[in-house]
Amino acid sequence: MADSTVSSGAGDVAQTATRRARTATARQVSFEDLVLRRFQAQEQNFSGTTQDEYRATLKKFESEHGPIVDSFWSLYFAAGLALTRRRRFFGLIRSTALHRWTDMSTRRYPDAAADLYGADNLARRCEEVLRGSPQRIALGRVFGAMSSLLSVVELLHSERADARKREALKQRVPEVRLARWEQERLREAKTHVTRQLRDCAGYYARAAATAAQIFYFSGMLFGVVVIALLTGAVAWVVAWLLERNGIVVPTETYALALAAVSAGGLGACVSAMWRMSSGDFRSDYEAGAEHLRMIGGFRPFIGAVFGLGLFFAIKAGFLSLFEENLNGYLITFTAFIGGFSERFAPDIFGSAAQNIGGRHQERFDTVEEAEPADAIVDATSALPPSLVDEVEPP
Repeated sequence: MADSTVSSGAGDVAQTATRRARTATARQVSFEDLVLRRFQAQEQNFSGTTQDEYRATLKKFESEHGPIVDSFWSLYFAAGLALTRRRRFFGLIRSTALHRWTDMSTRRYPDAAADLYGADNLARRCEEVLRGSPQRIALGRVFGAMSSLLSVVELLHSERADARKREALKQRVPEVRLARWEQERLREAKTHVTRQLRDCAGYYARAAATAAQIFYFSGMLFGVVVIALLTGAVAWVVAWLLERNGIVVPTETYALALAAVSAGGLGACVSAMWRMSSGDFRSDYEAGAEHLRMIGGFRPFIGAVFGLGLFFAIKAGFLSLFEENLNGYLITFTAFIGGFSERFAPDIFGSAAQNIGGRHQERFDTVEEAEPADAIVDATSALPPSLVDEVEPP
């Protein structure tokens, strides 16, 4: 009965592989297609047409996902693991990916399947967040943990196959003893794999934090380039508009404004790099490389806006520090501090807003106090001359 079940399973695999092969030409070859083809060829001792079909599927799979650098294949089921590595962006970046198809070999052992799914989740995070050598190292460690667990599963299937042979020879092995032995082996393997995945998760967290800093820094560099181009374009347009309308602005004012913008953006970049080097930089590394680059690109832009705002505040006379000692060096340094410190410029802008609001409120209160007397004076002007003397304004 057991042999007929295995034969039926092999037949199902062959039918599934043939059916999927008919549609593989119109889509990408998945790792499941490769596993099914390989197991079909393995059942035929890698000979005949199945061998050719497997090689053709393997060639197409590697052309789409990269060469297989490490693999694990089951001897009893259509199941396997593989690590692929391919080059992207004209060969400048190497990307590693982990592929898994093990559902058929772990159907009898749900605990092992759950551990594999957890390891698969960690592998997906490593693929999305890490790059280069850290990605290759992390995925290699995940692959090792999954392979060790699947090796134990293979051992359990081997023992069950031997038990079926002994049963056929009238040397029956009690099911209870075999199940107890399987549980002990799985418990030991689970403990070992859990320790391996915990170490790998710690390495992933450290490597991902470093990768987040790299993504953020690259975004800042891109932001600096954009700000330089944008500042030059805006300065040219403003100068053209002023010249067209006959408004003369001193060259020193242009120079100080550009210096303030540059110093503010540079201060923001230096602040971020300082926090990175001191270990105080915090970011959500699982937000994605594109998101981190976008946030990093906004950092020098905010610093440049703060620097320009401080320049206008100084020229408007909101800072009493510059009333007696107004020079370009002090203005540039203040703009740099505005970009470097995350509180300096907002505090100054807040104080300026309160000052403007207080002056407006004071003027409004003065107008309100003057309204009653003005109203009485306006009302007396409409009275007859004989009654004006009887009305005395307060």
